[in-house]
Amino acid sequence: ISWTLQLLQNRALEGAGFRRRPIQTSIGTTSVWEFEGDGDLPPLVVQHGISSQGSELARLLIRLRRRFSRVVAPDFFGHGFSEELEGG
Repeated sequence: ISWTLQLLQNRALEGAGFRRRPIQTSIGTTSVWEFEGDGDLPPLVVQHGISSQGSELARLLIRLRRRFSRVVAPDFFGHGFSEELEGG
């Protein structure tokens, strides 16, 4: 993904009220986009595909926030803002 497109997707998520935060795990630091949603449905975790990242789902995530009580989109290690693991 181009850096320009990634920047636009990140700004779209931030403008829609999502926040990106690091999460420390026992094997490294990963990154998640999250939003405390407006809907009545239970929390939803949306995972990106191979060679992708959470922000690439920006349009979908922004739409889902209206229906779910919380929307979370983590990045796999080595994707998006998550840490690259050794040997990976």
